[in-house]
Amino acid sequence: MTLRRGVPVLALAAAAAGVASAVVPVNEVGPKTRIQPSGRLLAPPGKLTTLGNHPGGGALTTNARFLWTLSAGRGRNDIRIVEVVTNVHCKKGPKGAACRGRRDARVGRVVQVIPMPGVDGGITMARDNRTAYVSGTPESSHKDQQSPPGTPGKQGDVIHVFHYDGNTGIATRAGIIPVPPPAGAPLPQALPQQGDFPVGPPIPQNFPPTNTQPESWPRDLAVSKDGKTLLAALNLADRAAIIDTKTKQVRYVKVGSYPYGAAITRDGRGLISNESDGTVSVIDLKAGTKVKDIAVGAHLTHPEGIVADRRADRAYVAVAGEDRVAVIDTKTMTLWRQLNLRREPGTGTEPTQVSVDPYGCFLTSADSGEDAVALFALRRPCTITKRTVGGHSKITVKGTQLPSPDYLGRIPTASYPVFAAPEPHLKAVSWIAAKGFGVGPNPNGPNPLSKKNNDNQINTFRYLPSIVTGTAGVLPFPTARQLQAYDRQATKQLRPVNFEKPPAGSPIVPPGAPGGGKIKHVFYIVRENRTYDQVLGDDARGNGDPKLELFPSSMTPNAHALAKRFPLLDHVFANSEASIDGHFWAAASAVSDYVVKNWHQNYGGRNRPYDFGVYAVSWPPKGFLLDQAQRQGISYFNYGEAIAGDVPLTDKDRAPAENQQVQAKFSKSDLGAPVGCYPNDAYIGDNAITQDETWDSTPPPGAPPNSESRFDCFHNRFMTELATNSVPAMNFMVLPSDHTQGLSPGKRTPQAMVAENDYALGQIVDLISHSPVWSSSLILVVE
Repeated sequence: MTLRRGVPVLALAAAAAGVASAVVPVNEVGPKTRIQPSGRLLAPPGKLTTLGNHPGGGALTTNARFLWTLSAGRGRNDIRIVEVVTNVHCKKGPKGAACRGRRDARVGRVVQVIPMPGVDGGITMARDNRTAYVSGTPESSHKDQQSPPGTPGKQGDVIHVFHYDGNTGIATRAGIIPVPPPAGAPLPQALPQQGDFPVGPPIPQNFPPTNTQPESWPRDLAVSKDGKTLLAALNLADRAAIIDTKTKQVRYVKVGSYPYGAAITRDGRGLISNESDGTVSVIDLKAGTKVKDIAVGAHLTHPEGIVADRRADRAYVAVAGEDRVAVIDTKTMTLWRQLNLRREPGTGTEPTQVSVDPYGCFLTSADSGEDAVALFALRRPCTITKRTVGGHSKITVKGTQLPSPDYLGRIPTASYPVFAAPEPHLKAVSWIAAKGFGVGPNPNGPNPLSKKNNDNQINTFRYLPSIVTGTAGVLPFPTARQLQAYDRQATKQLRPVNFEKPPAGSPIVPPGAPGGGKIKHVFYIVRENRTYDQVLGDDARGNGDPKLELFPSSMTPNAHALAKRFPLLDHVFANSEASIDGHFWAAASAVSDYVVKNWHQNYGGRNRPYDFGVYAVSWPPKGFLLDQAQRQGISYFNYGEAIAGDVPLTDKDRAPAENQQVQAKFSKSDLGAPVGCYPNDAYIGDNAITQDETWDSTPPPGAPPNSESRFDCFHNRFMTELATNSVPAMNFMVLPSDHTQGLSPGKRTPQAMVAENDYALGQIVDLISHSPVWSSSLILVVE
């Protein structure tokens, strides 16, 4: 049985009492079955290669024979170079069979692994077919995943330079280019660490940040045609860096907020995409000045990857938050077209990276939200001829530039593609997917009862963030008929293969459907960090493993009693690998690409600021459940969920309308002292503002004075609501004590914190089930 992060375990409803739970098919998610937690069955075509930890990006070498992949996860970071096209030529027919076998075996092999202090996915290749540039982040502070002593660039804010052999693919280090934050660069926006808060009201509007020094954090890179100029988007400095590749001199240009993508047009101008602003900055590379900003999306729509066509006056921008690709006319520097990638009914495709082949024939978009690559034709026909003139290869491209990109179809990939590139001359399409096929069963996950359950030794377990393994794929350039089949497959995989209809008589039905209207109040309780097997592995009815149980019925009697009385949900999975993205799945049913890529670097101890959920740049495109309730006019109250865009801290990226949105949610939330009584989900065991102990349940006799209780706070408000007939339709509640504080000295033991969390759950269910609203209530409990 798998150890699962974030699995719902209980569903309680008075209206559902006595209704049998649905028979859920026994299945396993992960690499073995290729079924994802979302229920998608992924079966990408082509040759597949297992990569390193959560790749953040990649690039093809100039000759398109080798694919560089950048392992940018919480664990060890490295560069893995994969051979995707060979230079072996074989005879046709039976005489060439053995040769073809050896040639095909080389495709997809990893030719080299280069340890790195830290990378985030930014990379570009010079046209000399020997020089590569890679964005560098700081070395991890965690001892078990650091690069070897002497590895250059451990300080971060650098660009690593490599020289590679175009025939073998083998690379060597060729130095680093420092890109430190310039004078005037902003401090990173970040949440404080425990103990940094001032005590007492009023609530501070700008907490002391965890990152107290400016950072550059180079992301995407681009290099000029002559190889003399390198352009870097400095994601945390709100600057672009213009670099002389010979002298390594750096000039800085102020651009928009959270710059991400970089490109250089065929006439030599620079383009930088800005995630928060929804713009692309145009830069005069010679003068070192910004010319203008082009709006390619709305505010906070996250324009990310950008590519300039080498053979036409066009550039393409992946607008992740709007599920489309913006097309810029680079002659007039205006927005020219929008390529719609949206799916029905509302599946977010989230394109994050775009590529155009060197011949200007095809465009690809890596759509992380739908696990597919979208392919467009830019030129028709695309006839490429190569001949040798004077000892040099010369390529001729014939075909007519299409008036607008022509959508051809989608190619399925593994989970969460972050890079794709077409290569029509060598007749191949390559891609990189950050999450591969998932992690699957995890019987050796972290154990809060172990002394090794700490940042420096966590990888002695199979710690999910460190074992998310990427996948690369390469396939022959598809024919029209093949692409039609791939497109059908990409559409089909969006529907879960393990989907089950609700059982007959279920009170949970769509609005307006027969039998609906019974449920008037939902209590959505979010606990933290325990898995199904750790708590309910001993329940013989479920697909659990009692050997993995850590907190049996003697410690969790309420969870066990409720699971026996109400439906047991033993095959509900979550897409998260750690607490932070789990909060987003629980509070928003979505995680932005900004969070997916950056939380790994934060958890990895590489000095990426912790700004998730509070600061607007990290919000999902459609916001949170609280925003949806607001839009639909559904009454709600939020008990303690701070990862919901509801904390009114100063934020450089929020517009007035977004400030009002935050204030509206904050007014319907209790996030704890100094203005409330319900400690938010960041306060596990201790309140960082008041320094008082926090409890999910009523504090037991002997608890320290001024201990704060989530249940007692809820009880008081709930009783007032009952008296005034004002119980909201949606009640969002966090109970995070079962996260525990591990074996931290002076703290409650994990067993005590899990037992106390279980007692709080029992108190809440007891209170609601003995209230006048019980007959019309549904309680959902998730981890």
